[in-house]
Amino acid sequence: MTGTASLLPYLVGAALFVVAMVPILLFGAGAPTIEKPEPGRGVLFFIRLAPAATLAGFTFGAIETGAFTFLPLYGVRTGLDADAAALIGSAVALGNVVSQIPMGLLSDRMDRRKLLILIGAGCAVGAAAIPLTQGSIIAYFALATVWGSVITGLYTVGLAMLGERFSGVDLATANAAFVMMYPSACWSARRCLASAWTSGIRTAPRP
Repeated sequence: MTGTASLLPYLVGAALFVVAMVPILLFGAGAPTIEKPEPGRGVLFFIRLAPAATLAGFTFGAIETGAFTFLPLYGVRTGLDADAAALIGSAVALGNVVSQIPMGLLSDRMDRRKLLILIGAGCAVGAAAIPLTQGSIIAYFALATVWGSVITGLYTVGLAMLGERFSGVDLATANAAFVMMYPSACWSARRCLASAWTSGIRTAPRP
């Protein structure tokens, strides 16, 4: 909608960040007071105590960032123009948004650990199915949206697992551990190399 050849998309993105600040500025003073965690119960403690939940955030960050980074490149290399390929990230984001509440409701009705395993399997199947969409932009966009909806389940269910296990300051610290897993620098470097290598062997440059 904004194109990619000007400052407009960056300005729109910056404006959205400013809008997102409004609720914090209006209601931030009403946030509850969080006590200091007990000694020895910091972020690393909760990563060790709840590895399944915190590693769900780790995996979500790896897959989502890889999707946003490399799916548009894959689209270009398989015949999409730059503007259409850039919208693939929007398709993934759309899936992220629409599935959060359904995933949360589903996690309230079944074992969350089993659900997390099913979501992981769905992520793997979605990634493996991407090459099958070559030649069909509709199929590519549809798969990106569905895959994005599955990916976000890692985040939603991971947080729900923390919420059922901890409360108060422990929940706040566990949530901090969960969030810190997302931008892990070491894994970011590894996933970028792996994703780039995979992209290179699955498609060939167009003549």
